[in-house]
Amino acid sequence: MEYITEELEEYWTLLLWTTVAVLVPVLITLWCSFQRPKRKVMLQGLFRKGKHGWHYTDLFNKPTYCCVCSQPILQGAFCDCCGICADEECIQRADRNLPCKEIITQNDGEFCHRCIWCQSTVHDDCQSSLKDRDLCDLGEFRSVIIPPYYLFQVNKLYCRHPDEYSKLAALCGSGWTPVLVLANTRSGNNMGDVLLGEFRTLLNPVQVFDLSELPPSKALQLCTILPPGSVRVLVCGGDGTVGWVLDAIDTMKLKME
Repeated sequence: MEYITEELEEYWTLLLWTTVAVLVPVLITLWCSFQRPKRKVMLQGLFRKGKHGWHYTDLFNKPTYCCVCSQPILQGAFCDCCGICADEECIQRADRNLPCKEIITQNDGEFCHRCIWCQSTVHDDCQSSLKDRDLCDLGEFRSVIIPPYYLFQVNKLYCRHPDEYSKLAALCGSGWTPVLVLANTRSGNNMGDVLLGEFRTLLNPVQVFDLSELPPSKALQLCTILPPGSVRVLVCGGDGTVGWVLDAIDTMKLKME
């Protein structure tokens, strides 16, 4: 009789732990699925009004640290223009306190600053020792980047004439041939978003366009404030996308490099 009782106790114990092992993950999954829509609505509102080009991910594909609390994170949001990352609890603080052109990362326990334009990285303790010659020169892609100071000077012009743009181009150095990137995210193998993010990080985000959001004729308006004949256009998409852009260039009678 005692033997049967012990067997029953073992049976019920095993049944209890099996039930717990099965039900707990299911309940957690259900709870997360109910919370996800609320979280998405909140984040979408923040992303729409935020200063950064935020994108949410459920899993970062490499070791990532939050730019606010410096803790490792698995899921959260990243800006596809400047590259900062933040977990859900820190997204609002990151958007409020970190400008879109400053990046703070963590490397071997030390805080670093990385320039989004030239990609140079400097430790926090070394930043004060930088000299004028060490300031940003836009890095290896300087010949194709539209610098912020060029656009600033264009906005100050009283007379918008091609000759004035050519004079301003001297500020950008010899051999300056800015590139406009026009990508169709609905074309190909759906890698357009990743491609746009890479170009926005390396170039000025104002010269990178998603053709699923605006037509080529709108994107190519940027050519009208650049020196005639100096612009190159990179089209990312299929034959239809290329033809679409070429038609717009022909209609606008633009001169390309």
